[in-house]
Amino acid sequence: MKHDFFTAYVDQWQGQDTLDRFAQVQLLAEALVSEKVKAQNLLKEWVLQGRLDEYFQRQQKSCLEPLQIEVPGPDVLDPLPGLSFVIQFEFRLHKPYLSKDEQDFYIIDNPVRKDKVFKLPYVAPSSWKGSLRSSIRSNKREQGGESWCEKDDDQIRHLFGTVKCENREDYFRQGRLHFFPTFFDQISLEVINPHDRKKGAGTKPILFESVPIGTTGTFTLLYVPFDRIGKDERETREEVAADLKLVTRGLKAMFTTYGFGAKTSSGFGAAKDQAEGEVQLCADVHLAVEKTAERPEPLVEPQMPEVVRKFLEKYPDENFTLKLNGWRDQHQASQKERKRYREAKTLYQDYQRKLEEYRSKLEQEQQGQAEEKAEPFRDAFRSFDELTSLAERLAEALQERTHV
Repeated sequence: MKHDFFTAYVDQWQGQDTLDRFAQVQLLAEALVSEKVKAQNLLKEWVLQGRLDEYFQRQQKSCLEPLQIEVPGPDVLDPLPGLSFVIQFEFRLHKPYLSKDEQDFYIIDNPVRKDKVFKLPYVAPSSWKGSLRSSIRSNKREQGGESWCEKDDDQIRHLFGTVKCENREDYFRQGRLHFFPTFFDQISLEVINPHDRKKGAGTKPILFESVPIGTTGTFTLLYVPFDRIGKDERETREEVAADLKLVTRGLKAMFTTYGFGAKTSSGFGAAKDQAEGEVQLCADVHLAVEKTAERPEPLVEPQMPEVVRKFLEKYPDENFTLKLNGWRDQHQASQKERKRYREAKTLYQDYQRKLEEYRSKLEQEQQGQAEEKAEPFRDAFRSFDELTSLAERLAEALQERTHV
């Protein structure tokens, strides 16, 4: 289909107003070699005039916002296990963002990566995952020195999953971290002009599409400790607390120090320290102080009395509804059997009463737990420093089971 599009509009790259703006940009790739500079200049003109930005903004408003692709809904944690959390914030680029698109035909050789459906510049979830893993790895290497080895680090493995080249039993282990895409609504052009070593001047400038400085984006990370379901709660809390601190430190390093995208070693892909967002912890996390002194006695299901059990072994169909004389006449029972029936009936009725009370209290307790389910813990932050500080307090609360 993609090749049919270029075939249908062959030699019409200079003007096709019936198509949307991005399709017109794609048609620029049809320019002949002798006309390539003219086509590139037309792209520069559209970029400088903001025509592409207008297209991206319309796409974002009409497609992304209704579908909630970039930003998950407020109930994203409801179906997830306890101790899951979401970190979401809006960041602003301090340096241009570069990446490599998979577009086959384009007027320049270095287009920024765009979503295949919405044609918006974006950071793919896989790119976020690789950049964060690299930042955490760099932090750990600085702390552990040359003795640290990623293959022996279980924390990185359960956060990001196993690497394909690892020869391990848990070869196909999935990580606890899940990333959402980040879409941008602006685009710009960067020029890299390699200089001749003898003349000291550049003659062949290279154009790169980029997301310009000052553009905002929304980053969303979801953490689900699915592999800790049914295991020791204390150990799970300690793991989640350690993961929370490690992830937030890695996010700060990725956005402000190491960068994300292409050419990060040259300073591209960095964000400002200001990042406004919030952290949400799953509703199953109880950060409030537990009132152990006021905790009610645990419900214990009443057991059938031994006298009743033995009586029912002899009379398995007995329901203890008959009066004493009626039961005697039905079974032609002796005086001794009448006494046994009377005792068993009294104990059985008391057992049934206790059993009904137990079931009623159990139902009320279950309904109360469902109704009193705590809202997810939420707290806002305005910078990466505040994010790491909040993570420290939350980690301490998880370990000590105290209120933040």
